[in-house]
Amino acid sequence: MKNITVMALFFPLTATTAENRFEFHATDNLDPVFLEQCKAFRNALDNGNLETIKSFTDPDFYAHPGLTTALRKLVQGYRKEVDKPGYQQTSFSLAKLANPDRAHVRILYEFDAGKGHGNSGCTFKRIKGKSWGIMPGS
Repeated sequence: MKNITVMALFFPLTATTAENRFEFHATDNLDPVFLEQCKAFRNALDNGNLETIKSFTDPDFYAHPGLTTALRKLVQGYRKEVDKPGYQQTSFSLAKLANPDRAHVRILYEFDAGKGHGNSGCTFKRIKGKSWGIMPGS
């Protein structure tokens, strides 16, 4: 019975990977596609969808033995942020960065009836040419 439970826990990670979101195209570091990618990434975190989160990862790391643990830690960190009492996003915007090989979506939020504030977001790096990837956990 325990073997079935363990297999059920890991089955979603061995199924066919969701649409690959690792190497997407953007014209520059202010392209609106970063907003879309960040929303998709955070939706996957919100739903705890490890397969979709994995699709943002460089395929070279798919076989890494620590990948599942790392993805679960990303979800835990996200939950720690959004599960604060009264969590509410107040801003979701592209940040203008001087480095043309980096892009950042800035998310400002408040919690505890406005008594607490924080910032979060998604950071991306240029992989090559017009191809970009998210830097999970940054």
